[in-house]
Amino acid sequence: MAQKCNLCKLDKPLENSHIIPKFIFKWLKKSGTGFFRSGENFNVRVQDRISLPFLCATCEDLFGDLETYFSNKIFYPVVQEDIESFDYDERLIRFLISVLWRNMEHALLDEFENEHHYQKLQEINSYWAQYLLNPKSKYNSQAPVHLLCGVSEPRHPDGDELDLPHRLIQYFSRGIDVGISGTDIYCMIFLKLPRFLVIVPVSGFSETDFENTLIYPGKGFFEISDAGILNPFIGDFFLNRVKAINDLFDNISPVQKKKLAQMRNEKWEDIKDKDLGRIIDYEQRFLNNNQ
Repeated sequence: MAQKCNLCKLDKPLENSHIIPKFIFKWLKKSGTGFFRSGENFNVRVQDRISLPFLCATCEDLFGDLETYFSNKIFYPVVQEDIESFDYDERLIRFLISVLWRNMEHALLDEFENEHHYQKLQEINSYWAQYLLNPKSKYNSQAPVHLLCGVSEPRHPDGDELDLPHRLIQYFSRGIDVGISGTDIYCMIFLKLPRFLVIVPVSGFSETDFENTLIYPGKGFFEISDAGILNPFIGDFFLNRVKAINDLFDNISPVQKKKLAQMRNEKWEDIKDKDLGRIIDYEQRFLNNNQ
């Protein structure tokens, strides 16, 4: 039965689409224990994220080409080879916007309906849809896209000491998270993929809040170690985000906590040389050095 495609708005049969690209989860499973925990219920392990009827075949193929480019040219070299820099072309910003738009269209925009910056968010989401539909269109500066990449050690821009929570490195290295953060002054859209943090400032930010993070709508070169965010609102937001995630983990039932500890011990030999094991080991050393 034909339904309306969320992107082109035409009445067509819909494909089962992943709001977060499937290759991300495939890599997480292969490089870890093979399971995830749902943010809605940390007591339940899941093996994959749910797909849903969302795009027609034409629009799904449009996004699929972008995912192939990003996964082969940027994602796998970063997560598997620890490259320090990469060249990119216009497909990078299109891919990042395609994932942001999917999440905005699926749920995020509706969740923010009664908030202060809703009209601006609507305008950005509408512009993103038109941009994605026209492969020959050029992206304007209406909503600049900023990127942090790799496994970085967070530091305060003024050199002040940070209260670094447990699982901070795991969050930035292997976490998936997406949302909108807004106050009366600030508003940003963010997307967290393993090794990649994308921020779209909506209100309250200036160019000086970001250092070598802007993704250009064309060819460019990204030096991972040169990128940084200087606005303390953004840093505090993500530190508090990780603390909230820790609270969710702390509320896992005692039975599940015991199973997690048992699984970690039993599977450590299997995962210690995988990405998950290396990140756990790196994070422990990092936190020990900062205590």
